[in-house]
Amino acid sequence: ICLPVAGCGDVDGFLKTYPAHGKATYRGDPMPGALITLHPVDGEAKVRHLLPHGTVGDDGSYTLGTHRVGDGAPLGQYKVTINWPNEPDSGIISPNQPSDHLGGRYNNAETSTIQFTIEEGDLKYLVGTIGETLDETLK
Repeated sequence: ICLPVAGCGDVDGFLKTYPAHGKATYRGDPMPGALITLHPVDGEAKVRHLLPHGTVGDDGSYTLGTHRVGDGAPLGQYKVTINWPNEPDSGIISPNQPSDHLGGRYNNAETSTIQFTIEEGDLKYLVGTIGETLDETLK
């Protein structure tokens, strides 16, 4: 996952979010239609039960949102789930879907091996695409 992170203001009493976007690939190819969801491990986002999420576009790009589409994610440590439906145009994306392009391996925050932390400060990059992470895990 490659997530640039920079600060945004606290708006309308919502928890402050930081822009988070990147490119999702698997074995070098985009993952169109994949739903990426962040599950907080600690911090205020966990207390408020917030799940930043975004859907991957045809070119592999995605932007995460928490309170609004594309508004980013709050500070904290997260486990990442990915659901990449076999039929992205079906309109059905469920974290409980038993089968997807990844065999359901990353549908559950309890068992997903993908995690990262969003920290405050200057623009930071959490380097490593989803594809690289998945390629290593699926070997």
